[in-house]
Amino acid sequence: MVNQFNVGTSIIKKYVDIFCDVLTNKKKLLNKYINIPSSQHFKDIVACFENLTGICNICGTIDGIHILVANLLSKKATLVVGDFSNRKKLHNIVLQAMCDAN
Repeated sequence: MVNQFNVGTSIIKKYVDIFCDVLTNKKKLLNKYINIPSSQHFKDIVACFENLTGICNICGTIDGIHILVANLLSKKATLVVGDFSNRKKLHNIVLQAMCDAN
């Protein structure tokens, strides 16, 4: 990351620490957006995935999709177009979700 973003190691460490604190602090994002199942619920999720797929030790699935926002950008002058551009020069927002077997 140091070479890719041309910043010092101490800066990377500082912001990785801040990011991890936000994710793991119960007063910040942990209880609001991240749901950690109880032991029994976790075992039930793994068993359900194994029944569906025949593969053991799966506890969740992750997928993402690019949602094109070109029409929205032309109507909303306050949006910064560069914030929604990807490497293919398309304007989009990435939606990513993690799900259990149900």
